[in-house]
Order: sequence, then structure tokens, then C-alpha cells
Amino acid sequence: MKINFTKFLFLIFFLISCINENKKQTNTYFSLVEFFNQETVRLIKQKKTLNKIIKNDEIIKQKIISEIDWNKELEIFKECDINKPAWKSLYHIENEQLGNETIVRFTALEDDLLIKNICIKKNIENNVVEIQINKSTKNNLYSSEEELIYNIKTGYSIKRNQKVFLLGNSKLYIKASFLL
Repeated sequence: MKINFTKFLFLIFFLISCINENKKQTNTYFSLVEFFNQETVRLIKQKKTLNKIIKNDEIIKQKIISEIDWNKELEIFKECDINKPAWKSLYHIENEQLGNETIVRFTALEDDLLIKNICIKKNIENNVVEIQINKSTKNNLYSSEEELIYNIKTGYSIKRNQKVFLLGNSKLYIKASFLL
């Protein structure tokens, strides 16, 4: 039986590409995606509800939400994950021990990165108790600053200040507190 050399090479390259696709990407930094996927499972199991206060400029709305799509609710935090191949060496990592807490900070080394810093607080058992994220972007027409805080016991908050040329300033504040 004769094997066509071209087909043989094609088969080898195909198998190699399949092997490379199966290799799991290792994270350089703390994975927000993995953490918030785990939180989603925890919150669903605990059947958490939210008391959500939304202040958009001067308009305030409050609502209690019991039917929650936690994947959607926590998506804004997952979007801040800095484990992108192009960002592999663009954040400085600093660990600090404060009593029983460990603080891990990831600080952007370049001004043009959207995620400026991430601060993760862990308890004595090395479990995450709080995550704070600061985002900022600016150009000639638009600037935005955001602070996102997630606490595993109390809930989360989002503060956003935007300035848009010709449209003015806009402020948004969301406070979502966990209820049982």
C-alpha cells in the first residue's frame, strides 16, 4: 500500500494542531472569569435575591429582584479579566499582608490599558472576600471612570462617571445588596 506523502504530512499537521488546541491556557493573573463563574453557582444554590438601588444622575430607582440571571448580573466583572495573551506582562503584581487579610494588587504598567488596577482581598484561609476594580478610558470626545466593588457577603457596587463632548457629564451608581 502506497501512502501519498502529501496526505501523510497533512495528517501529521492536523494531529499536531489538535494537540495544541487541547492545551489549556494558563492564567498569568487571577482569573475573574473563573471566580465569578464559581460565584454564579454559589449564588444560585443559595437562592440569593438582590435589593438594587440605581442612581442615574438625579433619578433614583430601587427594586427587589428574586429572579436573577447571575451570569448576566456578574458579566461586568468578568469583562474585566486581564488574562489576555497580549497583556501577559503589562500588570505589576503586589502582595501585602494586613493582619489576617492578604491584599493582591494588579496595577497596569501602561496608561492606555482600560483596567487600571484590580485589588483582591483574601481572608486567612486564602479565600477571596472582596474584589475592587478600577477602569478608566479617555480620548478627545469621551472619558469614563468606573469603580466596581464585589463583596461575597454583602453584594456589589458600581460607580461610573462619564464625560461626553457636547453631551456633558453623567453619573451612575448601582448598589446591589444580597438578601436571603
